[in-house]
Amino acid sequence: ELHADIVVFGEALADRRMPFGAFLMSERVYRPWSTNSTSFRHATTFGGGETVLSVVLDTLRTRWPPAADEQEVLASIASTRRARRRLYRKHVNKWAPFGFSLSGFDFDLLEASGSTLRTSSGVEFLDCVGCAGANFRGHNPPDLVDVLRSHDPTHDYWSDLREQLHELTGLPCPFPGVSGASVVEHALILAQLAAGDRTRIVTFKDNFAGTTPVALNCSTAWGPNEPYGLCRDVVVFDPFSPDTPDALRRELASGQVGLVWLELIRGIDLRRLPDDIFRVINEERQTGGYFVGVDEVLSGTFRTGQFLFSQGRLADPDIVTLAKGLSDMFIPFGVTLVTSALHDAARDRNPELVDALERRLLNQLGSHVAVNALRFAVNHDLGKHVQRVGKRLREGLTEVLRSVDYLGEVRCEVRGEGLLLCLDWSDSTSYARSLVSSTLSERGAVLLNRLHCKPPLTISESEVDEIVRRVAQALRGTTQLGNRTRGLVRILSALVIDRGLR
Repeated sequence: ELHADIVVFGEALADRRMPFGAFLMSERVYRPWSTNSTSFRHATTFGGGETVLSVVLDTLRTRWPPAADEQEVLASIASTRRARRRLYRKHVNKWAPFGFSLSGFDFDLLEASGSTLRTSSGVEFLDCVGCAGANFRGHNPPDLVDVLRSHDPTHDYWSDLREQLHELTGLPCPFPGVSGASVVEHALILAQLAAGDRTRIVTFKDNFAGTTPVALNCSTAWGPNEPYGLCRDVVVFDPFSPDTPDALRRELASGQVGLVWLELIRGIDLRRLPDDIFRVINEERQTGGYFVGVDEVLSGTFRTGQFLFSQGRLADPDIVTLAKGLSDMFIPFGVTLVTSALHDAARDRNPELVDALERRLLNQLGSHVAVNALRFAVNHDLGKHVQRVGKRLREGLTEVLRSVDYLGEVRCEVRGEGLLLCLDWSDSTSYARSLVSSTLSERGAVLLNRLHCKPPLTISESEVDEIVRRVAQALRGTTQLGNRTRGLVRILSALVIDRGLR
């Protein structure tokens, strides 16, 4: 009998209806992924994860009905919050319950609709986390029921989506994915094939591309990506250094660069890269001979008011990746879009691989969901709505930061575009931002993860005003000393809860 350290499961457990994959590991093999610094590198931000897991559970129950003792455990998970946390800590991620307790996000959800979450204690939160920006139309858009009822397994929804995205972006060649990391991985593979001998990739400090082995090459946001490290020729520039424009120009003129890869708005801190970076990339492109790839996983699909934030900033990118918004927070889904020239160049070098990438992660239900969401957005002129309510939200939050004395003399700012915003101040730390976020949760019933504000794109003006009111209510009368004291209490409380779950 073979005692494996890793067992891999795939879409068979989802009855091949949903994208799904999972690893079971021995404790020894899992240990490097179960530290405070690595425990969230194998997490997903897609709201569709719960949808997929419900299908997996149905499949398992149908094909392998649980025994009586297993059914008892499943019932305790469904009914008891403590059992859920204890078993999640034991089998999935031992650091997550501690982190949720510390951040003020440890609550028992009963209902979710639009921008509202209702807990078992009766609290109604306004959700500006939205699975890290996957909340295109908020929780549980009602017309998704019609999509599921009308879904025709014989119809090619992928072709419908290809036409829609071509019209919106000008890029004709799509490759399907199931996450932000997967579509970035496809982008890097295709660019490397098409670029031939130009193997060098240029990217920027604190870029985040995902945590698959290929995507890690452009994920500089988390420092050294052990155990993989950089397995390609990657040059990283600090976009905010005054020396970067000239140094970048020299690098792009070297004849070695095959791809420039960037987030125009960094997902890690929502800082927009300087216009000088875009200018140099545009100016050197014709003679430099490199491809330009833009990560719009977070900033795309009208999140900033335009369908792509890069439109009007980077001339005709060769590659664009989209994911979060296309999922409609229902099913993991993403797309890599490329030009015909890049597609053909990549296919000339390895037709079997390119053909495989075009088919491998194709999911017609995910395509149908994305088509439905984009049609809604176009029919309701969602881009203009985002620009209008985003401006209202930004101005309201800016006024709150001016009027409350919580931060004393520290200069605050509201950063971002459209409904991709961040509250921040100079020299703030991740812990300090988490403290303020937990204060907003506890005193204002409004959820901002690390002070990033990403409400649904369909949010109303009255809901925007309510977010502003709740943020003001939470911060007014709160001192930094008081907040630090509450933070210490939260740490002690989280430690007590964590100890009780062991």
